[in-house]
Amino acid sequence: MEDHGIHTGGGGRTPPPPRRALGVGELLVDRAGPTLGRESLPSSHEPPAGWSTPTVGVEDGPASGEKTGDAPQWEMSHGQRLLSGLIIWLSVAVAVVFGARGIADDVLRPATDPIIAPIAAAMDQTLSGAEAVLAYQSSATAHRAARDALSSAITAAQATYEASAGKVTDEQVRALLDTELDQADAALRDQADSALPGQTDPTLPGQADAPLTDDPDWPLLDQDDAPPTDPAGATPAESPDTTKANPAAPRDDLALQRLALDAVTAGLDQATKELSAAEQVVKDAQTAWQADQDAKAAAAKAAVAAQYTGGNGRIDPATLCAVPYDTKQLLRCDAEAAWMILNAAYKAVWGEDIPLDLTYRTYDEQVEMKAIYGSGAAAPGTSNHGWGTAVDLPDWREGGLGLEWDYGTPKYEWMKANAPAYDWVNPSWAVQGGRGPAEPWHFEFVG
Repeated sequence: MEDHGIHTGGGGRTPPPPRRALGVGELLVDRAGPTLGRESLPSSHEPPAGWSTPTVGVEDGPASGEKTGDAPQWEMSHGQRLLSGLIIWLSVAVAVVFGARGIADDVLRPATDPIIAPIAAAMDQTLSGAEAVLAYQSSATAHRAARDALSSAITAAQATYEASAGKVTDEQVRALLDTELDQADAALRDQADSALPGQTDPTLPGQADAPLTDDPDWPLLDQDDAPPTDPAGATPAESPDTTKANPAAPRDDLALQRLALDAVTAGLDQATKELSAAEQVVKDAQTAWQADQDAKAAAAKAAVAAQYTGGNGRIDPATLCAVPYDTKQLLRCDAEAAWMILNAAYKAVWGEDIPLDLTYRTYDEQVEMKAIYGSGAAAPGTSNHGWGTAVDLPDWREGGLGLEWDYGTPKYEWMKANAPAYDWVNPSWAVQGGRGPAEPWHFEFVG
């Protein structure tokens, strides 16, 4: 027979001691079931840690060796009883709270919904209105950028149009640009009429600092405003307040206005593209014209290089020096420098510059002179005039006039006596009785 009792010294079975009354915490533990009750004690009958084992003595129960009952009676400490009670009370409180929540849902919600619902709807409408405002502001920013871009394009195209005058082969391209400029100017001015009511055009005189609208609350429209007056004279009753009937009306109206502004922006963008394209055509035409001019200049330079080989009568005039008091007359630069010193000495005596008739003579001019004077002129390509080292004074034997520079005249004699000191001479073949034609007016540089 299985023995679950505690034996005392005697051989008989000892009845279990009477159970004492339990406290509130212990009573709850006793009623908590398998979780906290005695049924949860380990089968080995070993008390859990912290539990006390009742002492069985002579005064408290049967003698040693006698059975006291079917199971040992373990007791909880005071702290364990308090903890167990606290857990139970917390469980009851949680149940009460959740039960109250159900009651609140059933009782309070019908009373609070009429208050909360309009607030929530107003918040939703405010958020939607804010989104509409932000969308419009984005469109307004794009509109300003498009307007500024077109204004800059007009300035650049106008400069190109003016700079291309006379520098394009086909004037039709400039006419096209002129037309596009007129259309762009019109688009820039007309955009104000196509935008929202109350909006101004900062590009027009006196409106640079004008606000977007005269309404300080725009585009956050006031829904409490009175309904508009019907143009036909209808009363407010006949013209219901559509704003109050439809709270989304201001937002929808703003969306429509944003679409209109986007359309204006698209028009400005298109005008900018067309103007820029016409300007580019003119630029390309001007570039082609300039290239043609450069090619012609290069060809002319090459022709000059072929013509001015440096031979007699083929010297580049740019390498010669003009006589300061008669700049159409050219001499080799060292000859010109010596001539100016001689001229200063002459002028100190005679009070005037030495008059000049001919200096440098090109090959073609030598051919022309030979055709006119025959044997009286040097063969083309042999004259000292072709080297820029000879001058002819302006006295010619024409009309029987007296020769100021003829042999024996005071000026001729002064030149004949003083010019050699400056490397200028009347050559031996030209002096009176010389081997060549008599030319008292002809002097050559021998330096």
